[in-house]
Amino acid sequence: MEINFRNDGNAICVTASGVNLPFIYVQWHNGSITENSVKNINIDSMRTVYVMPEFDDMILLLKGEINIFQWIKDIIRTDCFMEFSKKDPIPFLYALIMFVIRGFKFLGKKIK
Repeated sequence: MEINFRNDGNAICVTASGVNLPFIYVQWHNGSITENSVKNINIDSMRTVYVMPEFDDMILLLKGEINIFQWIKDIIRTDCFMEFSKKDPIPFLYALIMFVIRGFKFLGKKIK
């Protein structure tokens, strides 16, 4: 189980579904939660979430594997993004800048 959300975006989709597994994991290991309290977690509160790996989807869009209308539709229905967070947009902006820079370097090599 990865606790640091910055290292693995998949961890945030578990929390977005209604169960904070990383928090439960930490509590378990520091002894503040018992096996019985884990069994009493209300799984009825869990919900399906749509997760988007933004940069992977951008590559699919650029390659023409999905069209712009499908991509926009997917963004609208997405509950949780792998990189983007309204609460902390700086890592996404940095990743976006690096994505664009790598794209230009790749295009520069193809042109030569």
